[in-house]
This record gives sequence, structure tokens and C-alpha cells, in this order.
Amino acid sequence: EESRRRALLLFVAVATSFFATRLISAAFVRPRPLTSAPVQVPIVPSDWDKLRATFLTDHSFPSDHAALLGAMTVGMFVYGWRPGLLALGLALFFSVQRIALGIHWPTDMLAGGLLGMLITTVLMGARRWLEPLTTWAIVLAQSWRMISYPLLFFLMVDFSEKFSGVFGTLARLGIHIGH
Repeated sequence: EESRRRALLLFVAVATSFFATRLISAAFVRPRPLTSAPVQVPIVPSDWDKLRATFLTDHSFPSDHAALLGAMTVGMFVYGWRPGLLALGLALFFSVQRIALGIHWPTDMLAGGLLGMLITTVLMGARRWLEPLTTWAIVLAQSWRMISYPLLFFLMVDFSEKFSGVFGTLARLGIHIGH
């Protein structure tokens, strides 16, 4: 039961982190490095132009990817130091990659990561006070499995899609990671 509560709080923290970055991003209009500075990457020019065009209307501060990674990292540390270190390593890997590709400025990644970590730390720290609410949500989800399980599946697929561009870029650079 406790692990379900932690998983639920982590899910809420990840979702809250994502929406918080979107709200902040609307207030801070900051272009991405690749749209405002010459960036040289080993990608076919036509593909690069398509990728660059998708970012012209998008704001970079703070990074929602970094917020999600920061939230997941804190959540994994709640489960144990080994999963936490693995999550931290992956978060740093993806953060450096997004900076190197000109998708984010370093401060975008730092702010997003810290925001996700802060939100998750607060929610995990408030576990005891949130216990009645999390118990109710778990009972509700179990009572409505026909709706809650497919909904959770689709939310997780949507979450994984946030990283599909990262895996595609890595594949173009000759780095293949199962996804």
C-alpha cells in the first residue's frame, strides 16, 4: 500500500512539474539556442531545418524535460539510493545532450530540474498529510479499473513520447538505445 502511495505521489509530482513549467514558460518568453544562435550539428541539413522550425514557436525556459527528469530522480531516491543514482545519471545525460544540441540553455535545464525536484520533495515530504487523499485515489482507481488503467496507460505513452525526439536524434548520431 505504501509503495502505491509513493507511486501515485510521484505521478502527481511529474504531472505538476510538467504543468508548472508550462505556466512559467508562458510568462518567460525565451527563444531556444538553436533558433537564435548558429549551432552546428552532424544532422542532414534538411532534417535540421525541419527540427529547427518546430522550435521557433516554442519557449525554452524552464525545460519541461528537465523538470520531469528531476521529479523522477527524487522519486527514485525515495525508493533507494541505487535507483536514485541511476535516475540522476540518466537525467544528467539527457540534460547535457539537450544543451549540446542547442535545444536548451544550461539555465533552462537547471531551472527545470530544480523545479521538478522541489515539487517532488514537497509532495513526498507531505506523504503523511496526504495519506487520506492518496488512499481515496487508490481505492477509486481500483474500483474503476476499466477506466483508470487504460487512462494511466495512455498518460504513460504520452509521457514516453516526450522523449522520442531524443532517441531519434541519438539514433541519427549513431547511438542506439532501446525505446
